[in-house]
Parts: sequence; C-alpha cells; structure tokens
Amino acid sequence: MKKNFDLSYYGKIIDEFKSKNYSFIFFNKKIKKKNILLRHDVDFSLEDALIIAKFEYKKKIRSNYFFLLSSPFYNILNYKDNLIVKKIKKLGHYVGVHFDPSIYKINKSKALHKEMKIFNDTINVQSKVFSLHRPGKLIKYKFGINLINTYDNKYFKKIKYISDSGGSFKYSYPLDWLKLNKDEPIQLLLHPIWWSSTGTTRFKVKKMLANKKEKIKVNILANFSKKNLKKNFKNFNDF
Repeated sequence: MKKNFDLSYYGKIIDEFKSKNYSFIFFNKKIKKKNILLRHDVDFSLEDALIIAKFEYKKKIRSNYFFLLSSPFYNILNYKDNLIVKKIKKLGHYVGVHFDPSIYKINKSKALHKEMKIFNDTINVQSKVFSLHRPGKLIKYKFGINLINTYDNKYFKKIKYISDSGGSFKYSYPLDWLKLNKDEPIQLLLHPIWWSSTGTTRFKVKKMLANKKEKIKVNILANFSKKNLKKNFKNFNDF
C-alpha cells in the first residue's frame, strides 16, 4: 500500500511508536528493547530539517541529525545556515557530521576527523557520531575507535534498519514492521526533504531547487550597491 510522505503520515509513525512505549534515543546511548534510533541525513535543505525538528519537538521526541560539510546546497559555515543547525540542537536533538568519503582520495579517516573537528568547533558541540553519505563499499571501513558510525553492525545489522532513501521505503514500512515485531529496537532513517511538505517526489525536488535558486539570487544581489544594481538590472527577476 502506497503511503503519502508528509507531516501527517510522519506524525502517525511517531505516535504509533510512542503508543508502543518506544523510547527515542541517541546513537551514543546503550540500545535496549523498545528503542528507536530516529536518524535524519540532511542532504539538501536545512529549512526542511528545521521543519521536521520543530515538529518532533512538539511531539516531545528527540532524534539524530547529520549535516554535510561538502554540500552544494547549504554551508554550515554560513551565518544563517549555522544558526539553523544550532536551532535544531537547541530543540534537544543530536547533531553530527554526514560524511561524504567520495570526495577524498586518500586517508578518509583523517578527513573525517578533520570534518568532525570543524563541525564541533563551529556548532559548539562534542559530537562523536557520524553517518556516511552513500557509503557503498565503505560501509565497513574503520574510521576510528573513538567514533560512532551509524552503519556499525549493532545499528545496521543486529537491529532492524529501515530507510526512505530516494523517497520510498527500503526494507519494509515502519508501521508494518511495528505490528509484527516483538519490541525489538530499530534504526529508522528519514530524509527531511520527503516529509516537510505534501506533494509528489518530483514536486518536492522542484520546490527545493526553486528555493535554492531564490537564496542564490539574494546572495548575489546583496553584493551589489544600489547604484550598480539599478544600472545593471531592471528588477530582481532579471535573473
């Protein structure tokens, strides 16, 4: 049965797990029965991530958010983007690095440690948990004994894992699994872009691209004086 990915359906997922007395925990905690590790890899939009974070806060749950330092869609070193990540942390959620190993040819472990230091210093946290972006064959790569990889066996193999990658569920629907399981722990990976609004996957991607274009416009025009702006552009829509 096809499910509509939106806040309404997301609320049902949260409410069902809560009704079964599941505890929403962070990856740095010991896993027990009736534990859910709710994870969000932020691939595209910080704004969508904040919508989900606020929604979860109202639902009185906490989840795990992971952010790219190599994203072409946002930059946590940018003042406004930095504030969004800090707002998500302030709402009580765990924040960490969403690491893309493909951009590094050698010494991926050293690169990860460097990214985590930048992230921790910038956001003012002491995060030791990271999630891999498109892990592929690196899913079993050893990045460091003092770090927590969300794809470690105890989170990925020894407990149930469900993902919404690409805008559709992989490895079962959460609520279908919940009906059949025996209070077992689960890691549930949901990407904010699919849940923050209604509409088809195509619509959500087009909306994200439109928002990105609008942000680029604002940043470009901010670098023009009023005199140069008037001289070079008739109006904001010239782009």
